Amino acid sequence: MGKITQKVFSCVQFVTIFCLSPSILRVIRESRKVAGRMRDLQEELHRAEITTKNAVMRFGENIPSILEVINANSHRFEHLPRGPIGMYMKLRDRKWTFAVEEATRRLLTSFVFHSKRDHQASERLMRANRIPGALPNAIFTKFTTPPHDVRKNEPSSDWDTILRVIEISDNVVRNVLIDMASIEATVLLHSDQDARRIMDGNGS
Repeated sequence: MGKITQKVFSCVQFVTIFCLSPSILRVIRESRKVAGRMRDLQEELHRAEITTKNAVMRFGENIPSILEVINANSHRFEHLPRGPIGMYMKLRDRKWTFAVEEATRRLLTSFVFHSKRDHQASERLMRANRIPGALPNAIFTKFTTPPHDVRKNEPSSDWDTILRVIEISDNVVRNVLIDMASIEATVLLHSDQDARRIMDGNGS
């Protein structure tokens, strides 16, 4: 009988101690909140990764794999390749989407390399990792070239140009778009009246 009483007393004592420890309960509640917040953050990160992957895939189904391999082997390059070019461009106003894409279409999926050697390193990595399909179009330019000064080539500030309606997050890509698509001098017209002003020589 004494042993049974002792066990019952021990259990009651535990419950009493537990109930009289609000600090422990607060810790448990806070721990649950933290765990819940961590789950929310992980879900947000997962959604962001999916969104980013979908945005990249519009330049080609194998682009995410290409970028993953290149970034994981950055030490194999003299300068990390840039690409696809379209990834570095962001429109300030979506009404120019069609015009900008038409003017730069042949460049959007291209990759930019500092040298033939970097390009060859990229090709070896693609073969070693069995990434299907050919590499996107390759463009070569010296990554050490300073950002182009385009002030002499730009039209009046009264006019929108491709360069003025997009944000470019990388100077190497900016230089390529200027060299190969003349984005600083390509005027975007709002109306037929604007076109007539250009034709009449009143738009300079």
